[in-house]
Amino acid sequence: MNKFLIIVLLASITGCALDVDVKNDKNAIALHKLEVSLATDQQYKNDAYYASEEYQMAKHANQFIAKAYGRE
Repeated sequence: MNKFLIIVLLASITGCALDVDVKNDKNAIALHKLEVSLATDQQYKNDAYYASEEYQMAKHANQFIAKAYGRE
């Protein structure tokens, strides 16, 4: 309902509700693509860290300490 009112209001200013709706859709698609891109970049960073030697050594050390204190 709010989207319809905004379109009607903007249509009176711009002269064409269809143009406004198309622009809104394009902006929403661009925002979604950006969000997906950022999430994908973060996932690649996470995957690279978990595959790293640093992570494997830390994991091994944490397991050793947990066994030593009986928290296995």
